[in-house]
Amino acid sequence: MPGLVKFLLKNAAIGFLVGVAFVGALVALDLGGIGSLLLNSSHGLLGFCLMSFMMGLSFASVQMGMAVWSQSGSDDGDRGSKPRELILPAASMQTQEAPALVPINGERHRR
Repeated sequence: MPGLVKFLLKNAAIGFLVGVAFVGALVALDLGGIGSLLLNSSHGLLGFCLMSFMMGLSFASVQMGMAVWSQSGSDDGDRGSKPRELILPAASMQTQEAPALVPINGERHRR
């Protein structure tokens, strides 16, 4: 099996397991009454399986996308995206010092 296919399948499996664990946490913590709804329903197992599959599919897709995007560079030269330095607007602005009004030689300003 090619390396890229192994890479994508490994990341898809990781994302799917995270999605199933997320659904398990939702049911165990009974957030929004989902756990009690699934446990008291006659089709609770079907609902759990459907939620786990859909959430696992979503998390697997996100994990695969993040894994592909996080790769920097490519095998054939300098094609592809390279990480760029982040320049914030505040860091690029130059600051100027404000003049201070100080009396010279004890003289005071007269109006």
